Amino acid sequence: MMRPFFHACLTCLLSLDATIAADDPDGGMRAIPLKRVINKVQPMTGIVLWDTSEHNATDAIQLEYSYMRYSDVVSRRGEYDWGIVEKKLDAIAGRGHQAVMRFYFVYPGNPTTVPDYIKHLSDYQETTAKSERKDTGFPDWSHPELKRFVMEFQTRLAERYDKDPRLAFLQTGFGLWAEYHIYDGPFKLGGTFPDKEFQAEFLKHMASTFHDTPWSISVDAVDDRVSPIKRNAALLGLPFGVFDDSFLCKQHKIENELNWNAMDRKRYLDAPAGGEFSYYNKRDQKLALAADGPNGVPFENA
Repeated sequence: MMRPFFHACLTCLLSLDATIAADDPDGGMRAIPLKRVINKVQPMTGIVLWDTSEHNATDAIQLEYSYMRYSDVVSRRGEYDWGIVEKKLDAIAGRGHQAVMRFYFVYPGNPTTVPDYIKHLSDYQETTAKSERKDTGFPDWSHPELKRFVMEFQTRLAERYDKDPRLAFLQTGFGLWAEYHIYDGPFKLGGTFPDKEFQAEFLKHMASTFHDTPWSISVDAVDDRVSPIKRNAALLGLPFGVFDDSFLCKQHKIENELNWNAMDRKRYLDAPAGGEFSYYNKRDQKLALAADGPNGVPFENA
């Protein structure tokens, strides 16, 4: 299912007729009109469109989002072809925007994006099972080569793109859509989903590898049935941002918001915060920007 993506605004825009206080020679304050105008969206904030959207050639946005497959870059061990990434980054930059990219292994109804050389190993055994009522491939996270590859991939990705202005944010994770959950399908730690020890190593590796490009993980990663993050001060202290895959859903306050709180609500001061408008029903996205939102909470308040 293709799901629209947004990145929540982190700063406030001044109105065009705003004034600023300044020292007055008589010891008081006087108002001075701003001499600059705000005529475009602030960098790295606002609503984000898919890079494939027919509406993406607009200056009303600054960011474009794209899912990426690991297997599109690597098919043989140690051999990296960044052609598809370059093509996307160039196209997005050509529209005057920056990219938000998320590499994933699992997408319902599709085989995994694990590189072919790993799939052909005799002791590598993937799982095919129903997810969202579709036959879906799940990686074999018990295999050491898959773990080694993921670490190497992030290193190579950072070496090439960490300082690239075409890439604004990187999202990462495991499970369905790399959103840190397998709510529908064969969830098994150390099998269809990475074990907690490896997840901790992965997050630390991301923090030590990416220095300029902000990266984020799903707020669902705080679930201690799935990951080692909750109540782990060292991991919570890493400089990752968070995204929410069902923002503005009806049950957001009693479910999703708890995850935001556990991840630290002030994390947005140092790292990106965003996510996707809820897609649970037709009303959620149709009324996402309505005055009262789709479920009684306006987007700007949420």
